[in-house]
Amino acid sequence: CDNEGAPMGYYNGRDKVMVVCQDNKITGTDKIVDWTDNDLDTIRHEAHHIVQDCMDGTLDGGLESFFNGEELVTFLAGYPDWKENAIADTYRKDGASSHVILLEIEAWAVADTVDASSISTAIKQVCN
Repeated sequence: CDNEGAPMGYYNGRDKVMVVCQDNKITGTDKIVDWTDNDLDTIRHEAHHIVQDCMDGTLDGGLESFFNGEELVTFLAGYPDWKENAIADTYRKDGASSHVILLEIEAWAVADTVDASSISTAIKQVCN
């Protein structure tokens, strides 16, 4: 998290690690500081990746969409096209596959529109 250009956070299912790089982090320490709205958004985003990881019945880093095709279309219908396009462009520039881009759009949309309690419930239901 101390590196310039570090991500806001990440989820690594193989190692069972979720990291949030707090906005107000004190460089060179692991001290937790007050959580910003962006930090909480990052937690929701990365927590949805945990749900995606559990979709195939394992917690191993193999992510699948939480929504089936038609459900995803319905879910994203109210999400701004410009956000979807910006997310897709960002991940495409980093060499992400179409599958990863779709997973990221889903996670960003969930973080933006679904409350933390519902994401927690999904983790409990899908991941057991």
